[in-house]
Amino acid sequence: MTQEEIDELKINRQANLLLYSEYNKTLRAWLVAYGIAVPALFITSKDAKEFLTMLANHETIIVIFLLGMASQIMIAFVNKFVSWSAYHRDDCIINGLNCNSFVERLASIENSIWIDLVFDVLAILCFRGFVPISTKSSRFL
Repeated sequence: MTQEEIDELKINRQANLLLYSEYNKTLRAWLVAYGIAVPALFITSKDAKEFLTMLANHETIIVIFLLGMASQIMIAFVNKFVSWSAYHRDDCIINGLNCNSFVERLASIENSIWIDLVFDVLAILCFRGFVPISTKSSRFL
């Protein structure tokens, strides 16, 4: 490997570390926003609680919402570990080490946009499914 290739790899390695950091922040934001904020809204807001419980299909609404939320949390996990794996793989290359095959497989999907697309479409469908069901009796909305 030439010095120029190593220098380029170091730049990519740093970019992967920054991506890892951003996905880590995103994951925490999702966990806080959906793990605390949404349930807190229905616990603390009398109108929100009444609105949700008066719907005949409130269990379905909750499940759809949770599926959308789970898909975004899951893609944050996937992206976080793929970015870290790419960072670690580049580190192994720079230092002339053999990298764990699991890490190499994870790192190999770092540019696969289809993974994000699948999880994002799932979330959009779930959140879109949430809106028409809940707005039929939109006293709250």
